[in-house]
Amino acid sequence: MATLTQLRARSIGALDALLVLHAQLLFSRNRWAGLCVLAAVCSVPRYALLGGVALLGASLAARALGIGNGALYTAYGYSSLWVGYGIAHFYALDAASAAFALASGGLCALLSAALTALVSYFGWLPVLSAPFMLSAWFGLGVAPQLPLAGAPPLEAASAWLISAPSAEVAAALPTPVLRMLEGLGMCVLLPTAAAGACILVALFVHSRIAALLAVGAGLCVLGLLELTHVPVSESLAQLSLCNAALAAMALGGVWLVPSRGSFVLALFASLLATFLALGFAQPLQRLGLSLGFLPWNAAVLFVLAALNQRVAPKKSLRLATFAAPSPEQLLLREVHELLLPGEPSAVPVHLPFVGVWSCTQAVDGAFTHQGVLRHAYDFEVYGEHDGSLCAGGGDAITDYRCFGLPVLAAADGTVVATETLVPNNEVGQVSLDKPWGNHVTIQHAPTLFSVVAHLSPGTIAVWPGQFVRRGTLLGYLGNSGRSPRPHLHFQLQSELLLGSATLPCRFADVVVRTGHDTRLEAAHVPLEGEALRSCEPNYALAAYFELKVGASFTYRIADQTEQLRSAVDAWGRPVLRSSEHGSELVLLRSDSGFACGPLEGSERSVLAWLRLCLLRVPYDREAQLRFRNAVPQRWLGGFFRRMRWDITSPLARRPALELDSWLELEGERIVVRGVSRQQTARGVPLLETRVVLLRGIGPCLIEVVIAGRKQRAELVSEAVQRLPTSPNLQASPRPALGLGDWS
Repeated sequence: MATLTQLRARSIGALDALLVLHAQLLFSRNRWAGLCVLAAVCSVPRYALLGGVALLGASLAARALGIGNGALYTAYGYSSLWVGYGIAHFYALDAASAAFALASGGLCALLSAALTALVSYFGWLPVLSAPFMLSAWFGLGVAPQLPLAGAPPLEAASAWLISAPSAEVAAALPTPVLRMLEGLGMCVLLPTAAAGACILVALFVHSRIAALLAVGAGLCVLGLLELTHVPVSESLAQLSLCNAALAAMALGGVWLVPSRGSFVLALFASLLATFLALGFAQPLQRLGLSLGFLPWNAAVLFVLAALNQRVAPKKSLRLATFAAPSPEQLLLREVHELLLPGEPSAVPVHLPFVGVWSCTQAVDGAFTHQGVLRHAYDFEVYGEHDGSLCAGGGDAITDYRCFGLPVLAAADGTVVATETLVPNNEVGQVSLDKPWGNHVTIQHAPTLFSVVAHLSPGTIAVWPGQFVRRGTLLGYLGNSGRSPRPHLHFQLQSELLLGSATLPCRFADVVVRTGHDTRLEAAHVPLEGEALRSCEPNYALAAYFELKVGASFTYRIADQTEQLRSAVDAWGRPVLRSSEHGSELVLLRSDSGFACGPLEGSERSVLAWLRLCLLRVPYDREAQLRFRNAVPQRWLGGFFRRMRWDITSPLARRPALELDSWLELEGERIVVRGVSRQQTARGVPLLETRVVLLRGIGPCLIEVVIAGRKQRAELVSEAVQRLPTSPNLQASPRPALGLGDWS
């Protein structure tokens, strides 16, 4: 027999699953939101009872099919709840309706499993609430033949009304507000102002973005009905509002990353769902079927199918790559992953050379980069001391510093075309027969090719069909083709044919010098006159960010302490876990640098401060190199700041705080500092960060200043007192190729 502890654990688990299932009706997994939805359902007792019976039927069917409770609570349960609410919508509570709900819930689970398997053959399109709709239509056909007490006539099946709002509520609320609440209440098939108010509270608890989308969609529908003067029944208007809200929430913050583009598309989908509701209401009624949630399902599927056919996806319409708990979390994750490393790109493109080169002709260059070739680049090498292109008089091509230097692959790909036998030109002469000269074309993606041109004859080291990695030697620079003096020509294009229209290009991890300013850009568009080089890792820095698995760290924060433990998560990633708050911070390491990944759990942990301080740190050979990070202002804490970010960030052009960061050497330690460009009304930086790291230990001091308020966490450990010997951070080896340098 189960012990009292086991029964208590099972009861808590069942209650938790019930709250999550109700939250999923609004695309949420928030327990408090689920409690609000459950409160709306319980306003009419038969709804709660028949919904529970339908859920029981789905659970029994899932067990019989071998699906299991886990799958039930994540995929099939919420559809069965809608089935129970639909039965409660039309029929009174008795033994016959309970048996009908039990059977319909089981049928819903069966249809959910079958439809999930069916759509897997047609791509990634979701099932949505199709199992509920099919079960409802089956029930509407079967119900008149069953001894169900209080069953309304079949022609009244489209009424979708339980009870009209009271006269007091109707008199107290403006008509648009009342209609809005009734439409939201239809999310649980309960069109009352009280149920709608609970649903609205649930949306705000779950996500401010979702609430904004639902209200915006409702206003669009009300405006459309008011402007067109379409004669619609009260029940059809409620259904239209409900479907519009669900379509907007699904597209604006679930399947698309929240942005201005997703908001516009969400409002379009809400209007599309409204047109579908107006168009299908009467035909379905003649067939004896209810309109239900068909409009929003159809609108969402139509839009997602259309987006899946895009050849060139827009940045403003980014499909979600994972299931986030809320639209805010989805946007945060995307801001962290896209703005942190720079411009999002399926194929990161790096500079095709080693060492310091200068951009002598950039986008829309005055010489040859015009028209379809406007996005091409020319690179040359200037002397370190005299700033000249030539080491000699400049009459011979060998006088030029870039002549004979290696040219590298900018990204992984397959060599698709080469030219190897075009002779080099004398200085001042060009060859127009083959303007590209000796060149290499690499295919990186189905519609992405890179071209390096003007190489020396007989030096190309690759061949068509060869797969190359980024940094592979392609050949040595010459002066072939349309090249009056040695220079490297680079461009991206969408087609194989030379002379095709060039594509915009942002180079990844570029160290840029303009005047006395040297900085690292995660994604950079070169300008004429800029000196550039790729980030050259200093592997001695990596030792400061290596944490032993199983090691524990105790930090003193004011008069409290917090313990962190280094571990490995289920995906094999190193993480830091807080014992006091249950938070977990993912640590991302690569050859080029260190970064903090997603933070799961409480934001009150010292891990939230560490994430601000070490959002991204490149391993570069140059000391005190400046680099930029993008910090979402929601991370800075404060209730009103988070609320403002939740509402405004999808509409912002760059929803993050620009943070200038740099690394300093302090004896045996390294210090990573950061200062935000944005200031408060008092003229102080909105955010300042400082973290001190010891080799083999990690962060020993964390300081975060937000709007002038300082927070400090200090490592309490004997190891801090024994500073280990640190290698010379300037001693990182680099290729001796005789290239320019500014360090």
